[in-house]
Amino acid sequence: MIKAIPKTPIKNYQFPIREELLKRLKEEEFDVLIIGGGATGAGVAYATSSRGIKVALVERNDFGSGTSSKCTKMIHGGLRHLKGAFTHLSFQEFKLMKECLNERKLLLKNFPNIVHPVPILLPCSGILEFLMNASGLLLLELISMDLSMLPKYASKNKMKFLFPYINFDTMCNGIIYYDGQFDDTRMNLTVIKSAITMGAAACNYISAESLLSDGNKYKGVTLRDKITGEVFVCRTKSIVNATGPYTDSIRRMDDSDCKEICRPVSGTHLSLDKDFTKHGVGLVINEPNNKMLLVLPWEGATLVGTGDERTPLSENPSPTKTQVDSILNR
Repeated sequence: MIKAIPKTPIKNYQFPIREELLKRLKEEEFDVLIIGGGATGAGVAYATSSRGIKVALVERNDFGSGTSSKCTKMIHGGLRHLKGAFTHLSFQEFKLMKECLNERKLLLKNFPNIVHPVPILLPCSGILEFLMNASGLLLLELISMDLSMLPKYASKNKMKFLFPYINFDTMCNGIIYYDGQFDDTRMNLTVIKSAITMGAAACNYISAESLLSDGNKYKGVTLRDKITGEVFVCRTKSIVNATGPYTDSIRRMDDSDCKEICRPVSGTHLSLDKDFTKHGVGLVINEPNNKMLLVLPWEGATLVGTGDERTPLSENPSPTKTQVDSILNR
């Protein structure tokens, strides 16, 4: 049985160099070995190490360089679950909405240097849509107990001032609400570094080659150092597969005939001139297929996305001309 004893970060901690972390992977036995150093792997490493569980984490490339880096940089407060929660009276959607609000509040509080509120304009085509959206967004912030992020009314003239390139002829007014925006790379590294200060052994450019088991019990993972080419075994009592779209490839190391459970989907984002969001306000465009297009200010530019569609698995995906055109022509 793995015993969990809560831990706190060590003051004046001296971070180990890569060779020291590698030595631990080779010589020590861990309670948990996490494969994948993105958002999920980093979060699991922090959650386990902070509870006193002996954990190791390996990532075959840079930390957070996979799916976690290819995002809209948003900490959503549950807007996407709002319609399902109240229009379809879905308790599951309501739970997800409340969870999003709680997590956004915690991240804004605990990482003020990484996560910050961003104002976003939601245009409305009629008074009924305005009232529904306004009441829903107001309810979101009341549930989150954060009165500093209450939505505001935006007139049609205000909308045209904020986005002079957008045609708002079919809109009557809008709402400016607030959501969270963050630097995914800094967040990922901060969480992993925090896990290391609590005893985790985290190392990148280490790939998992095979899983070692004794009957129904895992006993280790064969790892390869991509920098030196050295192959070695890391002993562990349990394994967490946090490899995102590569989940099935790790599962096949355990069972070559396992049924696929992961369906790769690409999300396309475009970086445009900062002039599109020069006032520091984002824009959300609802589409007939219940999807939304986000136009957001991001580090002196404008980030536009996303278009999701089924795609072959690729380690370095790039958008096709069709995907780019589908976003620009909306």
